[in-house]
Amino acid sequence: MASINVWNMSIGHEGYSNGYSGWHNGPNSAGGVSLKLSFKNNTEKTIKYAAFWFTPYNAVNDAVY
Repeated sequence: MASINVWNMSIGHEGYSNGYSGWHNGPNSAGGVSLKLSFKNNTEKTIKYAAFWFTPYNAVNDAVY
C-alpha cells in the first residue's frame, strides 16, 4: 500500500464574514463545521484512490455521528 502525508488540517466553514468570503475558522452561525486538509503522495507510485475516515467529538468527548 502506498502512503501519503497529511498536513494543514483545519476545522472551519465556508462563508462571508467581515467583508471576506472564503474559509473561516470555527463553526458557522448554525454550529456546523467542515474539515479542510492537504495531502501529498510521498512515493513514486500513482495513487488512484484515497479514503479518509474521521470521527467528530463534542465538548464532553462523545463521538458525534
